[in-house]
Amino acid sequence: MQSAKNFLVAGGQGMKLDIFVFLLNLGLMPWLSAQFREVVRGVAAGDPTANFVLFSMFAALLFLAPIGATLKRWHAHQAISGKANDPTDGCLFNPVVYLCVVLVILATVLAFIFQQLYGEQNEPPGGIFLGSICGGIGLAIIHTWLVVRYFSRPDEPPKSSFLRNPLSGKLGDIALWLNMVIFQLFWNLLVAIGLPRVHSFGELIARTGLVFFMALLIYFPPRMFTLLESRTGSAWTILLANLPAALRLIVGVSG
Repeated sequence: MQSAKNFLVAGGQGMKLDIFVFLLNLGLMPWLSAQFREVVRGVAAGDPTANFVLFSMFAALLFLAPIGATLKRWHAHQAISGKANDPTDGCLFNPVVYLCVVLVILATVLAFIFQQLYGEQNEPPGGIFLGSICGGIGLAIIHTWLVVRYFSRPDEPPKSSFLRNPLSGKLGDIALWLNMVIFQLFWNLLVAIGLPRVHSFGELIARTGLVFFMALLIYFPPRMFTLLESRTGSAWTILLANLPAALRLIVGVSG
């Protein structure tokens, strides 16, 4: 029992989050995914409540990560104080890559807003469209800057006493974990598509590569925050967290 506790401590928040996601995928996530699919069907049927729920989820993805990163930054770096732990090497931490993910989310939100305001057959006035695009890109850049800033050690304590209070770190964790849960709903929506069962080794390899790429886009962006505090086992626990859904996607669930 003590060795298991030490293993979790060494893995930090990242390992705890991966185990949480793994258990979520085995337990509550099938039910949550079913409810989410009903929301998507409602959107397709023109249900205004479903439209609002889906819009709220995409809007939350624009704000949860930067809010969580801002609240958590000081506490995360205090937790690794004196330890050299810079996970930001490699293309996955390139701000441009993350910015592209944010822009996809932003485009979805703007498309929803325009549809609600002007309908499917009408286009917004040029000035409003251009202004919203410029403002949205500015928001995406600020979002990305706050996220990237999370990984740089603060030169001095925050001026705000609230940001130094342990409560802000807990609230930051909640925001980042909620961000992960929403991404997981979209990840499991892919599983619900029900890909046909693979019939050859070549098809298995191709689908494995595709699923790996999709996992990088959907699982890695919310998970990367915890890599700052993780000190062991990250790759294996990330694989474990995605295994239930990934196997269903790779192998297939129907004939």
